[in-house]
Amino acid sequence: QAQLDAARSRLSELQEGTRKEQIAAQKAVVANLDASLEDNQVDLDDTVLKAPFSGRISKRYADEGTVISPNAPLFRLVEDQQLEAHIGVPVDMAVNLKHGSQQEVRLNGINYQSTLKAILPELDPVTRTREVVLALNGKAAKQLVPGQVIRIEISEPVEMQGFWLPLSSLARGERGLWSAYAVIAGKEAGEKILEKRQLEVLHTEENRVLVRGTVKTGDQIVVDGIHKLTGNQRVVIKDRR
Repeated sequence: QAQLDAARSRLSELQEGTRKEQIAAQKAVVANLDASLEDNQVDLDDTVLKAPFSGRISKRYADEGTVISPNAPLFRLVEDQQLEAHIGVPVDMAVNLKHGSQQEVRLNGINYQSTLKAILPELDPVTRTREVVLALNGKAAKQLVPGQVIRIEISEPVEMQGFWLPLSSLARGERGLWSAYAVIAGKEAGEKILEKRQLEVLHTEENRVLVRGTVKTGDQIVVDGIHKLTGNQRVVIKDRR
């Protein structure tokens, strides 16, 4: 810059009373220095790394003075202001989701609100799901951190007849069926015994299942501790009040 300023000053002096040849030569010097300054500015700009978004540096891949190859990463930058959740969703559910719709996601028993930003068009070859991108809203952006595993809560109508049972009441049966224990009257007066009921699971949610099979309205179903029970076992129903 100092050389350029000096050349411009010299040009001003020549223009006040000098031959055209000298003025032209000095103009060429000024133009050459201008071009050199622009080249240096480009080189200087190339030494500055600008983040494409606001965030925090979570990892550095190279130290100062290290020679690196072109396109090699130097830092890992994590966006911590606007978190996104990337979740694989079954194809039949993904087609019913709408861009911009509000969706609930869940982590550690807490529900958070999110906005659906995108549904990727390709099918994951491993999970056979479509990836949806959700922008986490409000408290989620402050309480969650990148890398946590989160689930999406999708409600859909299920038009079928059956009974809702706690997931803990089911035991795996034979031929793809499940079973639960119902409390029925025994042969003796006041006696209660367990009877195994074969069930088919129609729909599963986080902690309950919709089933059909050899159960009917009014049956008393054992809801937990079933791994300790067997069919025809005598039981006593205790009043929890």
